[in-house]
Amino acid sequence: SDIPLEQMVTIPPEAGNEPEGSNVIVFKSRGEMPWGEEGRRRGDGGRGSAAPTGGAAEAGGTGPKVRPIVCCKGTTCQYGLLDSYAISQEMHERFYKGYHQVTLPHKFKIAVGGCPNNCVKPNLNDIGVMGWKGGFKIFIGGRWGKTHAIGRELNKVFETKEEMLDTVEKAILLFKDQGNAGERFSGTIERLGFENVEAQLLSDDLMNRKAEILAK
Repeated sequence: SDIPLEQMVTIPPEAGNEPEGSNVIVFKSRGEMPWGEEGRRRGDGGRGSAAPTGGAAEAGGTGPKVRPIVCCKGTTCQYGLLDSYAISQEMHERFYKGYHQVTLPHKFKIAVGGCPNNCVKPNLNDIGVMGWKGGFKIFIGGRWGKTHAIGRELNKVFETKEEMLDTVEKAILLFKDQGNAGERFSGTIERLGFENVEAQLLSDDLMNRKAEILAK
């Protein structure tokens, strides 16, 4: 999603002073400076450091938690079937920031794609949302890298944004509740069975047990 210019200009000068001689700033819906000053103090390379205050750019995150949201330019694209910027920003507030203190079995990546052209590859993320005629499609259990899996779509077109967002939250809760430590969401789905996971995501039980699950 977009990062306002007033936040871009607050990237601190230390970005060019890291020990490796160069820096990489990774932009998803947030920025990440692998060799920030805070990271040198903590010894973790700066990943996941808290954002500076005063309206400065928010830092990205790492570890076993919800990661910064990734989206395509569906808001301005001629093929876009949804407002990808607005939806990813809403997800950022609700899931990235709202669940930032929640430890999961592994990282949890979310992508928002504007249409079936699949530019941002929603089906290669732990959960992905795709704009669809009449609503939204949701894919679960994707991943990419040394081990990869193609996410499978839930057998439903979600007609409202609220229903779609609730389903994304159910997936996070299910992973928290039933995932094993060190296991990606694709592994949880494979172990539990796709039909079992799909049935849980399409019911209200996980949301009804939200407080219980998050208290674990």
